[in-house]
Amino acid sequence: MRRLVPPLPQNGRHRGVGPLLRIGVQSNAVVTLGDAGHLVTQAFCSALPVAYTNGVPQARLEPLARMILNASYSATLAAARTNLHKTGNPVVYLTLIGGGVFANPTSWILDALAATLTEHHDAALDVRIVSFRRPNRDLAPLLTS
Repeated sequence: MRRLVPPLPQNGRHRGVGPLLRIGVQSNAVVTLGDAGHLVTQAFCSALPVAYTNGVPQARLEPLARMILNASYSATLAAARTNLHKTGNPVVYLTLIGGGVFANPTSWILDALAATLTEHHDAALDVRIVSFRRPNRDLAPLLTS
């Protein structure tokens, strides 16, 4: 992997490789929950599965993992901006990508989320954070800024 990816800054804000990463976007997807009856635009993205790296030290994975998180959130909000332009709908729901079984530290995820929200601060998006089962207290500083 070292031959393929140049050295990355620890914060994951690498402009050379990050823009090469892609997400999937599906527009006009039918919501099949009950009788919802509306369409959504979905972004399909992922994170580095830190938990499944067979003993590779987290410090070695951190730059790449952060870059993927940053690129995933940035591409998702770029898609949300496009969706806003096409549909007039400013609402975007985000999850904590890479948490849970992938075991990306919450601090990496929140750093990427904060950087992306700053990057897209001029967009008229209504960003909502979705948590699993109950509100995540770690989000409080991000929500008040």
